[in-house]
Amino acid sequence: MKKIKEGQNISAPVKNKSFFKTLLFSLLGLSVIITFLLTLFLTANYFRTSLSITTAFNRNLLSQTNYTITQMDDNAQRLTQALFGDKDIISFLNMKEHDSMIPILASRTLDKQLMTLPFVDSIYLYNASLDLFFSSKSGEQLHSGDFKDEQIAALVTDPDFADSYTGVPIPGSVSGVSHVAKTLSYLVFDSTKEENGLRNVIIINVNPSLLTDSMRTMNQFEDGMRMDFVIMDKNGCVISTALSPLLEQNSQLYEILYGQLLDHSRSSGIKGSFLTIGDTRYFQSATMGNKYQWYLMSLIPAGVIFRDILTSSLAGAGIMLGVFLIGSVICLSVARRLNSPIQAITHMIKGEPVENLPSDLEGTREFRLILNTYEDMKKQNLQFEQMKRETAYSIRQDCLNSLLTGSSEIRWTKCCWMYRKM
Repeated sequence: MKKIKEGQNISAPVKNKSFFKTLLFSLLGLSVIITFLLTLFLTANYFRTSLSITTAFNRNLLSQTNYTITQMDDNAQRLTQALFGDKDIISFLNMKEHDSMIPILASRTLDKQLMTLPFVDSIYLYNASLDLFFSSKSGEQLHSGDFKDEQIAALVTDPDFADSYTGVPIPGSVSGVSHVAKTLSYLVFDSTKEENGLRNVIIINVNPSLLTDSMRTMNQFEDGMRMDFVIMDKNGCVISTALSPLLEQNSQLYEILYGQLLDHSRSSGIKGSFLTIGDTRYFQSATMGNKYQWYLMSLIPAGVIFRDILTSSLAGAGIMLGVFLIGSVICLSVARRLNSPIQAITHMIKGEPVENLPSDLEGTREFRLILNTYEDMKKQNLQFEQMKRETAYSIRQDCLNSLLTGSSEIRWTKCCWMYRKM
């Protein structure tokens, strides 16, 4: 074996690849990449579109709740104005001594109002001069220390609260199990202070379930997309809910929601996001575009949203496979057609007969130019070979004649040299 000289470049042997296979694999690779990228783009676009549609749909539902909040507030304000304009109610609020008849007349007035207002749970009247509460629900007249609604009693008997109260309804009677408010209390203070610094107050207690009744009704339809709704104030108090049994049993639900809302508020604002509650992943939409800046949230299981996306992705994969198979056949046909000129030229160079040459290829301008050029070169080679043979024959004859006629040695040597060159 020959030793490799020092410094000599060693090049790897070039693989013997056919033009047909190279062309075919290139076309197949190109078709696969294009099909894959198209399917990936369509899947991502459908994913984004589904989220946008779901978010917009949820925002519309939440906007309806915003409208309900506005209507509830307007009704409470009109009811308050009606009560302040009623002589029996005013008589109770301005009562300076206990009177058995005035509370009865006030109770009749409240009952008439409540009959036409099913969203109102109860109405409290507070006489600041006598420190006396009257409840339409129980009909009792109690002092603030004995009144059952301790939260309202504490707020009303605080002289500084009336000046700081902004009119936002106060969640009250929070259930210890569900942590959801049972009432929303509108407090309307009289403009005149009593000698003790307190004011007469009308308290209207509204059922907060009014805000989510429409959501509960929609969730009753089996064919619809079930959504869970939560309304929460800035302090994290849950005002009303429309939840599935799975979420109702989760004790950390409201803590998780409030923590995420605070994080979004500090960073980029309220927007759609994903969160995991228990073992289920949810897509959350939220808004706080109401006059009280309450958080309105909807939760939809991510599996419900992306079930259609998964189905479409599988269908897209099937379509991609079909396109790949069809593309393979097309690429094979195109590769054969593009390889036929190379194959024909190869056969011509080898001197083999050219068979099965496509008629449309034979009529192409480029291939005819290559074919004519090859024919011309072949003719010139034949002529050159013929000239070589004739020249060699002529030299041989000349050398023989010189030998027979006894020419000089120099001429003989020249003839031999020319013959070897031929």
